[in-house]
Amino acid sequence: MDQKLQIIMKANDKTRSLALPLPVLPSSLVGILPTKSIDEVDAVEALLSNNEDGLKSQEELKSYLYIKASNTSSFSAAIRQTVDCCFEYHVLALFSYKGKTKRSFIDLKIYSVIYALSGFRTSPLEER
Repeated sequence: MDQKLQIIMKANDKTRSLALPLPVLPSSLVGILPTKSIDEVDAVEALLSNNEDGLKSQEELKSYLYIKASNTSSFSAAIRQTVDCCFEYHVLALFSYKGKTKRSFIDLKIYSVIYALSGFRTSPLEER
């Protein structure tokens, strides 16, 4: 009996992962993400400004990135996938974390969206 119950529960886990909604990129960011140039980064930053439309875009982007990264197995892989959704590697190379020699990554609105997402998944151990 226990074996049958475990088989049913495993099947439920498989179908639950299939039931996640499809991620939809906010309409204002379609065609821009992942950013391919520093000009596109500046355009995204303007769209994610602190006005009402910008805050709505931030929340939509946060939902999109959360759904995209929710199937990853580890916290670091989720962060990597989230950053890959926002930036191409050669653009990301133009930034440093605090901006001592390059542009500051932590001053970006995209960073604040990614950082806010990190509160949803604290560690893989707590997810089980």
